[in-house]
Amino acid sequence: AVLFALGGLAVTVLGGVLWRIARALARPRVEGVLRADRRPPILYLRSFSDDSVGLPVIASARRPLLELFSVRGAEPFEEVIAWELTTYGPVVAVGRPGGRLDSLGAAREHLDQDTWHEEIAERMRDAGMIVLAPGETAGLAWELGEIVDGGHLGKTVFVFPPLAPTELARRWN
Repeated sequence: AVLFALGGLAVTVLGGVLWRIARALARPRVEGVLRADRRPPILYLRSFSDDSVGLPVIASARRPLLELFSVRGAEPFEEVIAWELTTYGPVVAVGRPGGRLDSLGAAREHLDQDTWHEEIAERMRDAGMIVLAPGETAGLAWELGEIVDGGHLGKTVFVFPPLAPTELARRWN
């Protein structure tokens, strides 16, 4: 009976992991999301290193029941932000260069390294809102400068990931 119970638990955990992967792979790309939702998009900008920042997992209505059996101890910060922002419009972001698996957060698109500056500037103009998680990378610094130079500060919201106070202070500066 104990082996049967442990086997059932293992299958349930594995099912939760596979369900999450299937949901991520089935997410529509940016074009599909924007075609389905005609509201102005929300552009989410962050340092790619923040993709691994997590929030403690809690039971909530937005998580499928099967995922409650997942062994994950944290939910990606971006997924939480994207879930809340979806109320206001479709959330889009640039994918990590070379990244393959989409997240369950913002819809991803991969931009060409040679043209990403022009493409991000265009997306900033088209966005109804820009959400930026401050970081210390050169790309994010350029994006922040473009927000200011392009006159987009009025539609920009800054969100800070749950990090140590010293890290948050450094990012704020």
